[in-house]
Amino acid sequence: MKRSYGPALFSSTLARFSSALTLCAAVSAPAMAADPGGPPDGIDKIDTVVVIFAENRAFDTLYGHFPGADGIDKASKESLEQRDRDGSVLKELPPVWDGLTAKLTFEAGFKTAFLSGSCVAASRLGGPDLDLVSFGEMFDSFNMVRGAAPDLIVLADGDHGHGNAMWLIGPGVAGGRWWGEWSGLAAANLHEQRDVPVHHDFRAVLAQLLRPTFGLTDAQLADVLPDTRWDARLDGLLQQA
Repeated sequence: MKRSYGPALFSSTLARFSSALTLCAAVSAPAMAADPGGPPDGIDKIDTVVVIFAENRAFDTLYGHFPGADGIDKASKESLEQRDRDGSVLKELPPVWDGLTAKLTFEAGFKTAFLSGSCVAASRLGGPDLDLVSFGEMFDSFNMVRGAAPDLIVLADGDHGHGNAMWLIGPGVAGGRWWGEWSGLAAANLHEQRDVPVHHDFRAVLAQLLRPTFGLTDAQLADVLPDTRWDARLDGLLQQA
């Protein structure tokens, strides 16, 4: 959920979170010993490794060139090519931000386009993408694009605004549903009548994952995620063992 908490608090939280993960790993595998001929003793006792990194980053951004990683260094030329739905290679994914650019893109022969947050910010506000564009404004731009070029496949940059969604993906997640509170996009329900409101602290979501996964006590949870209150509306995010 963007802009709920300042970067200093977020950085502090991540630092504590990283320390706790290190501690959990150490507790899980106290007998680790260096062995140049194979994996360290006790590594099989580590069940979960959590990596948190900045948005618009991927595995290859951090570990693509890491020794032994199944990343970009092992990728074939074909796998690095971006292809349209008809199989043709795209040198770039053309950006669109309104009805005119969508129609011109489709008539130029492109089957797929990217609804860019940077372009929407530039066209609406005359400035860079600094999270001043709301989710509602991105959705409005999307509707204009779809109305002008209904056969154009659009990948939309939707992570904008005051409130946002967090995706939980994994074998232990009780998925296939929306957890928490959702108040819709009616103007009366929006933050400042233009943006998605924040209903949940993102740290409360992390708390739901950390407590059962690592068996953290309330004191340990408070040290990792300071000033976090347990949000019972999020109970049930993980499947029961």
